[in-house]
Amino acid sequence: WALGHIHQQEILHENPHIIFSGNLQGRHIAEQGAKGAVLISIQDNALVHMEWIYPDVVRWKKLELDLTSCQSREDIRPIFEKVMLDTVEQEAGGRTLAIRLVLSISADLYNLIMADEAHFRAELQALATGNHGEAVWVEQIKYKVSPNTGCQSVEEHQDAVMELQDILGRATEDKDLMQAINKDLAVLLNYLPTEISSNPDLELLSLVKENEVGRIIENVIPFLISSLKNVEEE
Repeated sequence: WALGHIHQQEILHENPHIIFSGNLQGRHIAEQGAKGAVLISIQDNALVHMEWIYPDVVRWKKLELDLTSCQSREDIRPIFEKVMLDTVEQEAGGRTLAIRLVLSISADLYNLIMADEAHFRAELQALATGNHGEAVWVEQIKYKVSPNTGCQSVEEHQDAVMELQDILGRATEDKDLMQAINKDLAVLLNYLPTEISSNPDLELLSLVKENEVGRIIENVIPFLISSLKNVEEE
């Protein structure tokens, strides 16, 4: 019996064979590893040969790295490069590997990363690309944060996020703040390339031009809060 539905390869029984052959292509991080089918040969109503075949072109892998000993972003680099080298050799099979990183780090290092998290993500992707070309794509980065003595704890961070959310919720009532934001946005608009600033499909830019600061804040709040809460729960 060759069974479908369950997207994970497994041999449930032999003689007679009962097999979950999985699916042909992993679609997301919940479907990790090699994906394919089972090719069988039958002669005189008996199984004479069984072979796993793998037509997948992208493989998903969740990597958990313990970086609690790292004091700076530079300390992460050799650990990341070593783990990526081993993972590509063992998991990729000549295909593109979509990696979700789960980093266990101290609160001190987490705060350093969050100061410019976009650059940190780009840095890790550049390392992966530089060493492995298109064989590696860093799909997402999650964080498990350990509180440190003498530094901001996870609980304090979460309290700060809630306080910021409350401040942003009342921002439109502060006329001075609205004027300051409007002024800063106008300066930013002048620095944008013409092909971007003249694009009518960019809703936020249209709001800037129309001085709709309140609506801009409403658009930004969910993204900002979501980014600040990017700490994976245990």
